[in-house]
Amino acid sequence: MSRERFKLLAVLMLLTIGILRFSALGRQGAWDDESFTLRALGVIPAPMAMAEGTPPLYFLLLRSWVAIAGTSLTAVRAFSALWGFIGAALIGLFAGRVLSPAAGLFSAALLGLHPFHLAYSQEARPYALVFALATATIWMAWERRLWLFMLSSTALLWVHPWGVFVWLSSAALPLMSLRPACFRTSYSKSETAGELVSPMPGSGRGSRLDLLLCLAPAILAAPALWHFTQLPLFESFWAKPPDLRFLASVAEALGGGAFYVGGWRFESGWPGRLLLLTFTVLWVAGLLSEDTQRTRQKILLPLIGMLLLSLSAGWLEPQASAHQRYWLALLPLTLLLAARGWKYLPGSFRGVVCVLCLAGVLGTTIHYFSRWQKGNVLQAVRIVEAQASSSAVLIVPPYMQPLWRYYSRLSLPLVDEQGIDNLAPIVERHSRAVMVTLDVPNPVRDALDRRFTVLGRTHLPADFNLGILVTFYSTR
Repeated sequence: MSRERFKLLAVLMLLTIGILRFSALGRQGAWDDESFTLRALGVIPAPMAMAEGTPPLYFLLLRSWVAIAGTSLTAVRAFSALWGFIGAALIGLFAGRVLSPAAGLFSAALLGLHPFHLAYSQEARPYALVFALATATIWMAWERRLWLFMLSSTALLWVHPWGVFVWLSSAALPLMSLRPACFRTSYSKSETAGELVSPMPGSGRGSRLDLLLCLAPAILAAPALWHFTQLPLFESFWAKPPDLRFLASVAEALGGGAFYVGGWRFESGWPGRLLLLTFTVLWVAGLLSEDTQRTRQKILLPLIGMLLLSLSAGWLEPQASAHQRYWLALLPLTLLLAARGWKYLPGSFRGVVCVLCLAGVLGTTIHYFSRWQKGNVLQAVRIVEAQASSSAVLIVPPYMQPLWRYYSRLSLPLVDEQGIDNLAPIVERHSRAVMVTLDVPNPVRDALDRRFTVLGRTHLPADFNLGILVTFYSTR
């Protein structure tokens, strides 16, 4: 391929990645975690339902962004779309330097249509920024650019606590080459006799400086890490220690298959399964191919380190590793491994793999933009606005009301979900009522069902505990 054609492909690929990440940012409704971001910005004027566990750098950068772009949900999500685009460019440059330019183009294209990365590039949360900084951290450690490694890993620690696993695992790459210099005195050889005559000046000092740069992020980000340990986040009843089934779901997400955003499962059918199969073939090829330049070792060392550290943390405190989205930090390494496998495949198979990848990612991307839905509060608001009587009273639980008020423009009386003795007189006075509740056992809803006429009920599904029921009542 000529250099001009390669540059044209790279530009077209980046343009496609940017269009995808900035497209339809307002189509999906916001969910609980995104509402926390909107509350932190003051867009939703309601106190936080729980303490924000994310360190402050993301929010500081986001405040500067919304001061220019605005505070709509589309504008807030565009900040993540920007970092998703930057992350795709970084992984392409990284793979292009350590593998080959063609492998760099392949890895960036694969990420550009990767549903797991695409979804979190359109979330008003810091995960696209985490991916970009994790990629930069691993890259700088790989090439032993330790000042830049210190800066990127420190920034990552100030964005998300999972940066600890990325930093520690990546630091192993430069520390491996520092170990002999740290514990032994280096000598220079005499050019005439070949004898060890004197210490090499400054070698010990340089090694100590390199070691300090590798460990400095722990000091520079200590306030963020300490703050996280003080938050009451470790009592979530749904968090369980990672097991084989959970790890299999993480591997599936990293391979372009099904994954979760909150309580909503993305599943695109055969395109996702085809993409997962292709990733598996590439990973196996990347592991088995010859390692003349130690690229396999440099990929596996931080990858295994991150797995062991995150699993250990998850077994000690389930909340530390209980969510798939945290594991997005492993995606740069799994993409590198896939690109390495593609590089060493026989030439006759590369075209087949590219066609399979293209079919899989196009199918999942079309499904993502056309059929997949999340954010049930927005859907519930639309149902109520279309069907509710102007005289009805609206019953919404307090924890859902901030996001409901963000979306709803209805002027219906809004009351809290409370005991039936308090709600019944209110419903009888208005003669119509609409109750919005989570799709979980609810004695108040059951009591209303027995006392009043159920005109209709709509179920908005989710895989976890975020499904919503919208019920219309009448007193006659």
